[in-house]
Amino acid sequence: MNLTRIAVMLGACVLLLSACTGQKTEADTTAAPVGTPVPASQSENPAVTEVVWPREEYASLDEESRAAYRQTVEAQLAPGEYVLMPDGSVAENPETGRYDPQTFLETFPEASLPRQQVEDYTLEQVQVGFRVDPAAQGGDNTVRRYQVTSEALQGVTLVYRSGENHMNLCLIGLRTWPEAGADYTFGQQAVAVAEEDGRRVYSLSGTLDGSTLVQLNGTAESEEAFAAAAAAFAEAAPDLLAATT
Repeated sequence: MNLTRIAVMLGACVLLLSACTGQKTEADTTAAPVGTPVPASQSENPAVTEVVWPREEYASLDEESRAAYRQTVEAQLAPGEYVLMPDGSVAENPETGRYDPQTFLETFPEASLPRQQVEDYTLEQVQVGFRVDPAAQGGDNTVRRYQVTSEALQGVTLVYRSGENHMNLCLIGLRTWPEAGADYTFGQQAVAVAEEDGRRVYSLSGTLDGSTLVQLNGTAESEEAFAAAAAAFAEAAPDLLAATT
């Protein structure tokens, strides 16, 4: 596996992990003003000319400015499109791969959602991550499209909500839909990982079939309240997402 491929996978995993915790990157887009014409080397590609690239040289920016650069590009992309940045990270439309449960089932008939209610939590959204075009090269600022298929699956997040609280079941590195009754194993200790709108976000890690990384992340009034909700989700996990039979 070459370094570019590794960078792409790491970039995609960072995006999935960010979605799992519920955190949002807020960057000042003024750090990456737009207006530069597309370089001559890129103007031959009609898709590229539709994006107005920020003026800065991406490689010279600090982390905050790179986030602003990506946001400037992301705001111009259609769902299903992405740009692979020079450091291997991915700029994409924020709506890429976000489905309500019914639309998800219509888009992926080979998957099922056997249980859309866990106690007082209701499934609100399914977020699906896709592997990027294997032909993409690091530093190639070309607008490309994801392969929105089960074969290009990278990971899935099921977003459940109960009042002001949410619980996300995240499967990271998923390559196919889990079989019904798949083996989920979770740890015993939840940890506080972030703050969201003044509320504490907790996380409980586990695995699917001993390999795929699984996380339960959500808000709660206390660690004890999160542990109780997480226990219900850990028990229900094999019935939340499965391949159709």
